[in-house]
Amino acid sequence: MYLLFILSYLIHNKRRKINKATNKTIGGILQCLNLINFLTVLMAGISTDVCLTFPAIAATADGYDVYGVLDASGTWNALIEQAAMLRMSQAGVKLTTWVSLSAELQRDWSLPTGQALAQTYAEHFPEYSVLMDLHNYKIKI
Repeated sequence: MYLLFILSYLIHNKRRKINKATNKTIGGILQCLNLINFLTVLMAGISTDVCLTFPAIAATADGYDVYGVLDASGTWNALIEQAAMLRMSQAGVKLTTWVSLSAELQRDWSLPTGQALAQTYAEHFPEYSVLMDLHNYKIKI
């Protein structure tokens, strides 16, 4: 329910300002998260160096535990991405990828969502399906 409210807030408030300090949408989302005691924030942005970096650093400075999902963000140049990653890392943002983050959130492959996540990995990485086949073969023996 809270997540739907936050998503609705995002959809209905157009983002025009760059940084959290002047962007009511980002500030509002963080206030909503604070009200429901969510202090860990997963972030991605259209551009890594602006849309992810600025709000991630600002949220970290405000005391949130921020994960910047790099491969869910984009940029047009490797140097720009490296500079953004260094800047966020120095500010305390935890840098991650969607695969690493999803595995961390999964915690245990035996949970009900484990097989679906493994299937998602296999769809994105054909090599992973080989690993799944080997694991399933070993279990059957």
